[in-house]
Amino acid sequence: MRGTFGSSLLHAIGAADDPLVTLLRQGRSFSGRERHCGFLNTGGGRRFADISDVSGLGLPEDGTGVAFCDWDHDGDLDLWMSNRSGPQVRFFQNEAKWSGDSVRVLLEGTECNRDAIGARVTVTPSEGKPVTKTLRAGEGYLSQSSKCLHFGLGESEVKTVVVRWPGGVEEEFSGVKAGSAFRLKQGEGMAEDGEISVKAPLPLSPENLLEPESAAQIVLGIPLPLPSLSYETDQGEQAELFGDPLGGKRGLLVNLWSGWCEPCLEELGGIAAAHSRLDAGGLGFIALNVDGIEGGEEGTLKARKTLREMRFPFPSGNAPASLVKFLQLMNDELLVAQRPVPVPTSFLIDENWRLVAIYKGKVSPEVALAELDRLALPFEERRIGTLPFPGRWNFAPKNFVMLNFADRLFQRGFFEEGRDLVTRYARFMEPQPLFPGVLSNAGLRCVEAGRNQEAREYFQRALKLDPRRITALHGMSKLLSDNLILQNHDKALEFAQRAAELGDFQNPEVLCTLAICLKNLDRQNEAEAMAKRALSLPGSELDQALKRRLEELQGP
Repeated sequence: MRGTFGSSLLHAIGAADDPLVTLLRQGRSFSGRERHCGFLNTGGGRRFADISDVSGLGLPEDGTGVAFCDWDHDGDLDLWMSNRSGPQVRFFQNEAKWSGDSVRVLLEGTECNRDAIGARVTVTPSEGKPVTKTLRAGEGYLSQSSKCLHFGLGESEVKTVVVRWPGGVEEEFSGVKAGSAFRLKQGEGMAEDGEISVKAPLPLSPENLLEPESAAQIVLGIPLPLPSLSYETDQGEQAELFGDPLGGKRGLLVNLWSGWCEPCLEELGGIAAAHSRLDAGGLGFIALNVDGIEGGEEGTLKARKTLREMRFPFPSGNAPASLVKFLQLMNDELLVAQRPVPVPTSFLIDENWRLVAIYKGKVSPEVALAELDRLALPFEERRIGTLPFPGRWNFAPKNFVMLNFADRLFQRGFFEEGRDLVTRYARFMEPQPLFPGVLSNAGLRCVEAGRNQEAREYFQRALKLDPRRITALHGMSKLLSDNLILQNHDKALEFAQRAAELGDFQNPEVLCTLAICLKNLDRQNEAEAMAKRALSLPGSELDQALKRRLEELQGP
């Protein structure tokens, strides 16, 4: 399976704690891989027979919507169906042999809405019971059937047609006959011939579905800049994963493998055999074994022995748990479904330390080299070249937001990697209005981790870019009031007052910090008044710890 990445879908569909996002991250389907179904009314006792398979509807797809229309105007209804999985749209032409007739009516409102949405049409056949249908705007999930209402008549003729228009006025129409289509215009009383020329037939197209594969390729439309990362050499030393500039190579393929994984060993054997081709193409390779994470030294020694016996010609080492954790986080940020990164998995890095592609399963040298060649193409050409099949964009895909990635690194405790990212790529991030917020959040995470000096630097940097950033002002105030080494009660009060003013004294946490600063300067009455003000804020729901702290500051 081959895919392309141009944006983080999660940033488009909702917050990370949204229930729908949670389901998507678990790899769940919207509708549980439900196939389209067809049921035949067998009459008598309201019994139905499942004819999904014999009708052709029961395909192994995740069905979502269905719309009815007489596409070829032969008197019976055809189907348009949509799927969450591919193909996303299918047309089913009804070629069933049946005896009988039908009539189709298209409504036009003059005193109600022009499309007559909400109108009810009752057709009474010469034999049998009346049939009533309502014209709706939307039927089923994200579906809209034809606005031409279809009535099956069997062997009967049309006796009467009555329209109950939106608003309640009923009108009977004459001139409606079986076997044709008619336009019913409000207030006319007489049906007009509404026959439409037969639409162009749709040729049967081949499925062209991709065969299931055990491997997947995720190609980034725009390469993702990476921070400095390290691994453990075979000699047990820490080493930088990326050289500068990659030892003269155009790119580097970083491979995660395990000794128990047969596909891993097959892939490494193929890579070893392609040594000369990779060198000629300017692609480096490094094999990082993961067995030492759970298997300890024994697993590491077995992996080294395997590579020696293979006479593996490329650099190798061990992937520490921190590196695997980082690669998993990166995978989760790029992809919606958050599944564990399997082995083998390879990460293609270009000479500028940017992630180009992720290959889950075995990857051939030719595929990786072709991806490096595409980097020289203009953006649109490269984006089209990454697609697994031809098509067109319904909307322009958004780029991955590097600020969000940096923010997530700090949230997950990758302080060195986050700092390296915001420092190395500051010239790209600083013009973005959200950058001071990322720096403020980084400072808050550092405070939680006890990295106070780093926190101070982030807060100062954020305030230099945005002096009105409340989170940075508040963070600096808490840092200068709580930390014994950095303690400065006067400056802490200055920052807290500024944050409270900018927030119009409506943030209870900021007011709590301001009260603490006042108390530290022996301004007890002002501190108590500020705590009382925070507790009395209308509509504020305080967590218990903050509430207790404010009550303590309020005094006996």
